[in-house]
Amino acid sequence: MTPYKVLVDLGFNGIISEATAQTQTGAEVITKFQSFLMTNEESCRVVNQFVREASMCQYDAGVNEALARVADYIQSNKTSWALATACESIKANGSNFNMLNRNAASQVEKLLEQNEDNVVKYIRSGALKNVMFCESFRNIAKQVFTGNQIVEAKADYTRITPVSMVESVTDGHCFVVAGKLYKTDDAQNITEAAWNEVSNNFRVIESLLESNICEIEESAITVKYGNASYKVNEAGSVTKIMGAEERTFTTEQFRDHARLVVMSSNPRFKNNVAQVLEAVALTSENYDSIVSLDHVGIYETHTDRFLVIESGSTIFATLLASNRHPKWTINEDAISALSFIKTKTNVELGEEYKSVVEAAMEQASEEQKADVARQLAENEDKSVRERIANLTEKFKDDPTKLALLANLAAEYNALGQE
Repeated sequence: MTPYKVLVDLGFNGIISEATAQTQTGAEVITKFQSFLMTNEESCRVVNQFVREASMCQYDAGVNEALARVADYIQSNKTSWALATACESIKANGSNFNMLNRNAASQVEKLLEQNEDNVVKYIRSGALKNVMFCESFRNIAKQVFTGNQIVEAKADYTRITPVSMVESVTDGHCFVVAGKLYKTDDAQNITEAAWNEVSNNFRVIESLLESNICEIEESAITVKYGNASYKVNEAGSVTKIMGAEERTFTTEQFRDHARLVVMSSNPRFKNNVAQVLEAVALTSENYDSIVSLDHVGIYETHTDRFLVIESGSTIFATLLASNRHPKWTINEDAISALSFIKTKTNVELGEEYKSVVEAAMEQASEEQKADVARQLAENEDKSVRERIANLTEKFKDDPTKLALLANLAAEYNALGQE
């Protein structure tokens, strides 16, 4: 298979060939990929694997430099990289049941001959409309249309950042994800909430946002109903589009217009028409309260779909769908929660929630911190970097100590000491 342009332009082989590690564990990572590339071709899967493993060795300045070059490139070409990763994964699955997805991947591969800007432009113009039956491409298209960040530096998952109205309640604020209502209280605790805790307006707006007649593209919310479209892209304004005609109303003017539309509607559907148009009016009035939930991620893998909500140093996560696991939910400190998620999904999310982990680390017990310090002191005859590498190997199954060691290594590298 001819390598995709986005993969060729990365020059991963050259980056790995030039990399020089400074610790034993770092050298093992670099040597592993150097040896592999001597007899195998580059692939998105291999690059994603490197990102995953190198992320655990950022205390090594050499590994961290190579990782930064790869990660920066992927971030600059996130849509193309997401498509290439998806195409590669689909093509690798030779199952007869995967034939339709392989045909879809063959169509998408033509798009990957373009640069990142053109890829995004063509997707916005409908380049993926014929392959939307394929979940991988449907998720990528949705991310482009909503303007949300695509997280495809790792091959294990796709992340979707949802959109919801946020409403203040007595002891916090509520929002909706995947049809369920959640609340973050004033103490930053995350719980599922009861629908009677929010206003009727909130319920009406969320019903519209979650429906199949509503599309969210960047800052515009568009409702396609009957033979017209209603677009809201600023508070207090609704634009009605019917064919080549566009007409913009204030919310009050739109309600007057809606009454005329309802009066002229088929009596059988009057209630439904009135409900939809009032939901549009309410969306216009509450537009500034409808936001992208950057602290929420819906993750999708080949086998699982799960939700993660961060709040302070705490992470709430729950399984939404799976073909291998029963329902699970966790609501604990970030370190414990991420370890639990990995056991259930085999997905490492440490880099996604680095700041949350750091907040949890600050609350780590003095005993844990003292234990790491004691272990370092017992090996004074070794170099600092070697001691850190040895302890990293020793505590590889202890996320708290690994996180403390990573911070220590980063501080040490910044000082430029030996």
